[in-house]
Amino acid sequence: MAVYNCLTGEMATAAKWPFIIGGGGACDMVLDAPGCDCEIAPSGRAYVFSVRSGSSSILLSGAEASEALLKKDANYSLKVGDHLLVFRLTRDPEKWLRSLDTTRWIVHHIPSKKESGPHSQKEVASYLPDVGADGRFETAVFLEGAKVGFFVESVRQIFGVPAAAQGEKRSSEELIQQTNDDEEELPSGDSGSLTCPTCWKNFDPGDVKHVAVHEKLKSDPILGSSEMKRFRATRYNDHGVALDPMGIPTMDIACPHCHLKLPPDFLDIEHHIISIVGAPTSGKSYFLSILTHMLKRTFFKHFGAAFVDADPSANAALTVMRDTLFGAATPAEARLAKTSLEGDMYVRTRRHGRSVMLPKPFIFNIQPEDNGRPAKALTFYDNAGEHFQPNIDQTESPGTLHLAAAAGIIFLFDPVFSTEFRARLTGHHDPQFQFSHADIQDTILAEAKVRVKKVLGLGASAKLKTPLAVVVGKLDVWRDLLRDDSLAQPIVGNEFDQNAVDENSDVVRRLMMDVCPQVVAGAEAISENVKYFPVSSFGCSPEIIGYSTDAGGRKTPQIGPNPSNISPILVEIPVLWILSQIVPQLVPRKR
Repeated sequence: MAVYNCLTGEMATAAKWPFIIGGGGACDMVLDAPGCDCEIAPSGRAYVFSVRSGSSSILLSGAEASEALLKKDANYSLKVGDHLLVFRLTRDPEKWLRSLDTTRWIVHHIPSKKESGPHSQKEVASYLPDVGADGRFETAVFLEGAKVGFFVESVRQIFGVPAAAQGEKRSSEELIQQTNDDEEELPSGDSGSLTCPTCWKNFDPGDVKHVAVHEKLKSDPILGSSEMKRFRATRYNDHGVALDPMGIPTMDIACPHCHLKLPPDFLDIEHHIISIVGAPTSGKSYFLSILTHMLKRTFFKHFGAAFVDADPSANAALTVMRDTLFGAATPAEARLAKTSLEGDMYVRTRRHGRSVMLPKPFIFNIQPEDNGRPAKALTFYDNAGEHFQPNIDQTESPGTLHLAAAAGIIFLFDPVFSTEFRARLTGHHDPQFQFSHADIQDTILAEAKVRVKKVLGLGASAKLKTPLAVVVGKLDVWRDLLRDDSLAQPIVGNEFDQNAVDENSDVVRRLMMDVCPQVVAGAEAISENVKYFPVSSFGCSPEIIGYSTDAGGRKTPQIGPNPSNISPILVEIPVLWILSQIVPQLVPRKR
């Protein structure tokens, strides 16, 4: 942590905790402010600001706060008596301190977003407008590199600004009109330590916006009149909770780019995207539903961790699919609808100034029972298979760009689509063989490679380091093609057996090289870290539940899994392998 005195240029960094600021002799940063002491100290994975004495003379980010939670890599202003400080919880305090200069002050008019400066301390007063009783909410001053500062009302005596004129406060209608007239401040560029799970643009923690609560603050310039306004919080209550422009506490945060809500603990837990790629009707919805069901069981049973919804309301669509599968009484009830290009699995927002449909993120937290292992979050998407086809315009439908931000990629290969596999499985009674499919799976894999490399700016021969799991689904249909029917079990007790994964991968890769070598070539042209996984989502063949008739009178069977026969085979292993590569602490390996 680094602290900077904006008036004197005095600097301090935290060598121990708690870090105490104030007028006492035992303070780490001593100020001429008798009876005013505050401290900053770690608390679990967060940091807490608390006032020891003199609360009426201490303001944190412009408001009185006896206690508040602090975010890493965010700037805060702190007024202690007549001292103006800024501080930041950062791993590189020296770099941040070098960006500050007591001679470079900015005067910022909040309603108009107009700024003047930089000014010297002596020049500041002449650039400040006359302020009314509510002037502290209209004009602020801050150091050029700090980005946070002080409302004029609280520092007018320090800079020699005349006392505020007495008068009535602005009405709520005037305050709302000012808020709605404000221009939207978007982060400059597309950089930062955080990635939005919906629009996949980057930003820093300090750019996060909050979601207004007061009913008069409905209507957002990006999301429309039906959504609450997104705003950048400048005031907090005593518990560190942000206040909306009408003074109502709000707990919800949003992406500064697309304005869609972020998970409640987004700033506290590291997030990883797992992208699932596959052809239309290859079973991605079934796979994702059963995968998340199995991960809930496996993590708790074998690895001492809870796999839970990060935001149950946001994951509701996926929960419904799981309940449909495992709560159904008949195959007809268990049948899932195909994911459409603009169905319930997608959300409309603005990206790069254009209205687009993006897949809803389904986010889960992995919370180990012991404190020695960090909690992590995984994000999945149920993309329509058509979005992976080459003819989809990525400008209008950028629904697969999560591939470029992914920590791991799963390619779902359906052997029933493959002409070569079908030729070797003649006589099989699975009803899925009654469908005719154009086998474009190697084309989809090639298209995924092109898109990822284009977004990341990689050359044609470059390979990703991202783990790529090639999942050969419907193992129950093709298992007889394996020369040795036995497959190794990757979960042994409470450990993950990497050797078993390697053995199974070698067996499946040899089969794929014999039957579909183009798929192996396509996968290994994308990543230098590829494994092959035998998987069956149902563990059994689906059943015919009826027939549909097209305009030409041709009948097509409608199929669904029998809920009583569902017995998934190795479904969760690809994700566990990816996690063993990127966060091995969560998946203890067998020695």
